Amino acid sequence: MVLVRVTIPIPCIFDGVQTDDNNALNNINPADIKQLTVLKDAAAAIYGARASNGVIIITTNGGSYNMDKPTVSLDIYTGFSKLVNSVDMLNVDQHAAVLWESLVNQQAINGLTAPPSHAQYGGADGNSGPVVPTTVQGAAINGVPYTTTVKPNGGTDWIDAITQTAPTSNVSFSVANGTETGKYYLSASYLNREGIQNYTGFKRGNIRANSEFRVGDNKRLTVGQHLNVAFSRATKGTDSSSDGRLNSL
Repeated sequence: MVLVRVTIPIPCIFDGVQTDDNNALNNINPADIKQLTVLKDAAAAIYGARASNGVIIITTNGGSYNMDKPTVSLDIYTGFSKLVNSVDMLNVDQHAAVLWESLVNQQAINGLTAPPSHAQYGGADGNSGPVVPTTVQGAAINGVPYTTTVKPNGGTDWIDAITQTAPTSNVSFSVANGTETGKYYLSASYLNREGIQNYTGFKRGNIRANSEFRVGDNKRLTVGQHLNVAFSRATKGTDSSSDGRLNSL
């Protein structure tokens, strides 16, 4: 059986402008969203065949006409994320015992009476075991041998080694105002969220400017613009010291 998986992007419409790039959602500050609507089936048919999975419509904040004074908002928060209900893994001695028992059982199934041997736990003579070595046997990186010691008192807790208490901080500022003939909304934000797994995280910064003006003698013509300048960077398990993907276990 051959399984073919096709990923169809869901169109997103930001203030009337359509994009098929779902990564665009990473570049918008949630505090700037005034309304988010998801259309499906017949309601999304107006957007054509590529809207078969639905359409996401996002309307961002804007000022209001005839405001008495500007509205200023400042939102700052910080927090931490931590792994809970961690996986209870075998330590190095327990791993050696389980692996050695499986080798003994396999020897019995094969009708062999000689004790088994193992590259790591086979002992000094290659037969007696299990014996936890003081150094990892046969360790190599890209084919180059190297020496690494086995951590005493149970070995390395790998779940603890690859996870961290991850801080999150966010700053968001906005100002909105409007007169009889025009209105505007300006905002700036920065998010820095580190991942629970080492070498993971997400950063985003953006500046938004929405404005609208009534022009003409009777003020029936409306012109405006929606500008969003943003950057985002996701770190997905890359060790900056080696520029290689982090192997979780």
